[in-house]
Amino acid sequence: MDDQYKPNHCQHRYGAWPLHEINPEDRPDLVGHAATALDLRLDGTFTAHADRHRALARARLKDGAGAYTNLPKILGKKGCSGPS
Repeated sequence: MDDQYKPNHCQHRYGAWPLHEINPEDRPDLVGHAATALDLRLDGTFTAHADRHRALARARLKDGAGAYTNLPKILGKKGCSGPS
């Protein structure tokens, strides 16, 4: 199977989030690979769904800067945040 880096494909980050199999405490050897997959993943959607997933995966990898990078994209997309 070829690697898929399209916006809605999540197999590369699934072990980091929502699962907890790839994390700096238990699997530091895989954190760099997961981060590389996130770096290569395309960002071409007009929804905040993929941005939220990327932010959560980056947070699980203890990559605060990477998580923060996605926040303005989430908050800036029309219709992606409400008054609550």
